[in-house]
Amino acid sequence: MKRTLTTTLLVVLIAATSFARQASAEKVGYNYDFQKTLGQWSGRIAIGDAVKSLPLQLGQGVKGNMYAALTNPGAEAVWMQAKFPVSAANTLDMSFDVMNVKGGERLAPIVCVKRGAPGNVYEFQKLGLPLEKGSQHLSYQVSLKDLSGNDDSVVVAIGFMDLDSMKTYQVAGIDNVNVTIFNR
Repeated sequence: MKRTLTTTLLVVLIAATSFARQASAEKVGYNYDFQKTLGQWSGRIAIGDAVKSLPLQLGQGVKGNMYAALTNPGAEAVWMQAKFPVSAANTLDMSFDVMNVKGGERLAPIVCVKRGAPGNVYEFQKLGLPLEKGSQHLSYQVSLKDLSGNDDSVVVAIGFMDLDSMKTYQVAGIDNVNVTIFNR
């Protein structure tokens, strides 16, 4: 009888531990293909030290594919941003496609993941090549452990930096954004 009770308790303990590990390792994913809406994404533009709202639009490619269109009227950078809950997660992984739509050959893709919205272009990291090299599929992973602040969410910002400060009208597209938040 004691052996059966001990074995049963051991099995229950192992099962509970296994379940706790699976729960803490759960991944939460967000996918945006922009076929109908821009979802929770909002636009920003950096002009000197000022960051202002930028209207985002849906663009349509030649084969009917929709994407988020970011229009740069000659600023240092433009981006779109969204807030994501992270709770106890410690890693954020994201991937997305970028493309030149009109005059954006010298735009470089940039990313920023932080607690709170980016305040200037210097908080971003350049990722990939200038759009003159063609469309790109980009990936970025960041540890959430080292981000300062107490908020249970992070802001993910994806956009473009003007490499030449040409002050010309440029349009670039972002599509197929996948954000995955998990414990490593």
